[in-house]
Amino acid sequence: MTRHFYQKAALIFAASLLLMFFVGAPAAAQADDSAAKADMQKEEVVYANLKATGEVGEIYVVNILNVRKAGTVADYGRYLAVKNLTNTLTLAHGDGMVTADLPAGNFYYQGTLDGADLPWVISIAYYLDGRRLAPAELAGRSGRLQIALSTAANPKVDKSFYDNYILQISLYLDADRCSNIRADGATIANAGGSKLLNYTVMPGKDADIDVSADVTDFSMKGIEMSAVPFSMPFQTPDASELTDDMTLLSDAISDLYEGIGELKNGVWKLKDGSEDLKSGSAGFKKGLNDLNAGSASVVSGSSQIKDGLAAMLASLTGSSGGFSLGSLVSLPGSLRSLATGLNDISSGLTLLKGNFAAAYTALNTAMSAIPGHTITAADLAPLYADSPGSSALIDRLYETYAAAMAAKATYDAVKPAFAAVESNIDTMTGSIGTISGTLSAMADGIEAGLAAGGVDTAIAALTSGVSDLLTNYNTFHQGLVAYTGGVSSLAANYSALNTGIAGMSDGAGSLYSGVRELYDGTGELNTAVADMPGQIELKIDEWLDDYDMSDFEPVSFTSPRNNTEMVQFVFKTEKIEKPVEPQAPEPEEKENFWTRFMDLFR
Repeated sequence: MTRHFYQKAALIFAASLLLMFFVGAPAAAQADDSAAKADMQKEEVVYANLKATGEVGEIYVVNILNVRKAGTVADYGRYLAVKNLTNTLTLAHGDGMVTADLPAGNFYYQGTLDGADLPWVISIAYYLDGRRLAPAELAGRSGRLQIALSTAANPKVDKSFYDNYILQISLYLDADRCSNIRADGATIANAGGSKLLNYTVMPGKDADIDVSADVTDFSMKGIEMSAVPFSMPFQTPDASELTDDMTLLSDAISDLYEGIGELKNGVWKLKDGSEDLKSGSAGFKKGLNDLNAGSASVVSGSSQIKDGLAAMLASLTGSSGGFSLGSLVSLPGSLRSLATGLNDISSGLTLLKGNFAAAYTALNTAMSAIPGHTITAADLAPLYADSPGSSALIDRLYETYAAAMAAKATYDAVKPAFAAVESNIDTMTGSIGTISGTLSAMADGIEAGLAAGGVDTAIAALTSGVSDLLTNYNTFHQGLVAYTGGVSSLAANYSALNTGIAGMSDGAGSLYSGVRELYDGTGELNTAVADMPGQIELKIDEWLDDYDMSDFEPVSFTSPRNNTEMVQFVFKTEKIEKPVEPQAPEPEEKENFWTRFMDLFR
């Protein structure tokens, strides 16, 4: 009993000494230094309790005063309450100011702010299986959870915090309750039995965070956030290797631009030539159709002439009574007129042959100039792979190639008909010459017989001439039929050839449009990359400038009147958990002197 008594006495004595130290020492300092103004530096740590949805609850600030010279301290801030965290000294506060007489050294006090605005507006929404729920409704639930968290600048608070502070956001998900976690942009780590999701929001940027997971009997710790001034030393990187590569790229694009320019000029010539070929082909097709349309009447007229000559020969060989002397006298002139007409036809056919030969030569030259290369889809596959942005242009190139091949194949099919037309004109021209000579010889023979005074002699000459004329005319008529047949076949087939030539011309026009667009686009690209090395260095400098906070002057969060060296923020949201079942209260211990004394140390 005596030993316990002495122990209690010793404790009382020690407590008395402690009370004298904590209460008496500041009073002495106050008495000695009350007239002096303290020299100090200040830091602030801003704590905020947030609701689970991000709304601000209570904000309190731990002020750290580094007093270098003892004296009266004046700190500013509109607080609802203040609390000394260093000793038992009572702090005076009111009208936005906290005062105290402090000794040299670090002094800590806490102030609960009169207001609920932070530099960031924070919003947190929760969805379970696509349905938005209040945080309290989520506790103990299971399903597919989605958490959508966003931050933005608060226009009510000095924007220098938003522009110069880096924000760190941390979410803890219970690994036993959460699986299949999706958190794009997060750094994920294991922290005990939880998955820790860390997000970093750069100064002057908003956050847009989306987290999803399959949850069972869901609960979650509070989301933690902290913000400090961004401070990261940057050394300008050596970009010489990169800029050298960009110079090579710029030169290559310049060469590509020049090459496409040459391609554009070549395609323009192809387009111009194909348009001329299309126009000439259309005219040639019209001429063939007109010639073919008149072929039937020409053949019919020639048949009538042939039949008339046969009837004349039959009449001459059967009896001479069919011709009078007057008819024989006028017949030589008619025969010579007919010969002259045939000679005119022969001259017309010779001119037709020349024109046809010129048109055919031009057409043959143009069609023969089309290369006969075979290009397949497999040949184009590497081009599509290497230049995915030029797929439309490659399609046009292949369409133009296909149209040219179709036109060339059609032309090769009808080429013999072209050659037959020219040879048939030669045959008809020769036959007409023979017939014309025969008619002139007949006229001379009739006139010689009449001059000798013998009608029979004239009729004999006429009979011989008509017989020769009929023989030659049969040859001419056969050539005419062959010629008109060739013209008909050529006209029928040339329509397909003309369609192919028109398609090739249209394809060349479309190809030129595509190459011109490519040329213009490459020109813009060439202009854009001409100074790419300089632009890269400029962009690097701009990027570094965006995050160069070396000129940032710290400001106080509690009051602009404070000279503050450092401010940092720490926030935490409420937990999401099932409500705790109330427990029966423990019986109160009866208070006595000893319990009151021990309370002094609690």
